[in-house]
Amino acid sequence: MKSLAVVLALTIVCGLIISTGISNGKVASFSKSLPATSSPLKNVVNGEKTPDKIPDQVGYSLLFGIVSGRTNDADKERARAFIRRMELSEQEIDDLITAAEEFRESTRPLEFEGDRIKSRNHPNHLPLTNEEVSRLAQLQKQRDDLTNQVAESLEHRLGKNGAGKVRRFVRSVMKRKIKIME
Repeated sequence: MKSLAVVLALTIVCGLIISTGISNGKVASFSKSLPATSSPLKNVVNGEKTPDKIPDQVGYSLLFGIVSGRTNDADKERARAFIRRMELSEQEIDDLITAAEEFRESTRPLEFEGDRIKSRNHPNHLPLTNEEVSRLAQLQKQRDDLTNQVAESLEHRLGKNGAGKVRRFVRSVMKRKIKIME
């Protein structure tokens, strides 16, 4: 069930990021109630208070979602301004955006399938079947694996110094903006 909670939390966070975009180069704190599941949610992990309890891959996933998918010049510049907070060179910024775009393209089919599964139950607020919960967990595992692969590739793409700056930013800034319901 913990995997389901992480899947739902990530889906909500990513959806909110996509719908709200970046505002003034800052990441907003998001919270939203989750749909009812077969077991009650027991705990909220607040990254502001305990960032070490938020997995790094959640922070990287959020970062990749924020900087990818920008289609107009203003949005692209906002993403670059956000990344400049990491003190990366312009080439490193380009390389990070490329990695984030690759992540976005790789995860899009997984997110589409997950959304399709969840939307079948939405109009009537039906509980998910065991098979649907299992498939959502598989999709989340695939997404987590892709997140880890892209995050690990940053050392090759940006060099040790650039990847270290991104890692520090994820741990000190991104993870503090996340709340996960367990």
